Amino acid sequence: MLKSLSKVGAFALAIGLILAGVALVAVVSEPITGAEWPSFVAAPVVFVLFLSGYLMPTIVAAKAGHPNLTVIVLLNIFTGWSLLGWIVSMFWSVQVLGASRCDQCKEVIRKDALICKHCQASVAQAEV
Repeated sequence: MLKSLSKVGAFALAIGLILAGVALVAVVSEPITGAEWPSFVAAPVVFVLFLSGYLMPTIVAAKAGHPNLTVIVLLNIFTGWSLLGWIVSMFWSVQVLGASRCDQCKEVIRKDALICKHCQASVAQAEV
């Protein structure tokens, strides 16, 4: 399964795991106190880190133009709280699908397509 990850996908997976780990450590550790980190600053920072780590599969799939974006978003939102659901949605979002993009309308189409199903233009055989 790891062989099907692109370089960008593997990097995004690593960043997502790091952000999730930082958010988890920040949540389970003792509250941040002191003059340099008031709680009204620390709480939003922890929330943003946690939310960005939690939604990383959705962000990666959206940036890549994944054809199964809706399903990945639903899987991430509803089962991402379990570690297994998050891992499955992350791996699914970074998989290289063997799809290509139309040069005219930039929609995702099959790799072996000769004509774009969206704009009916002739398609060059380029990988995503």
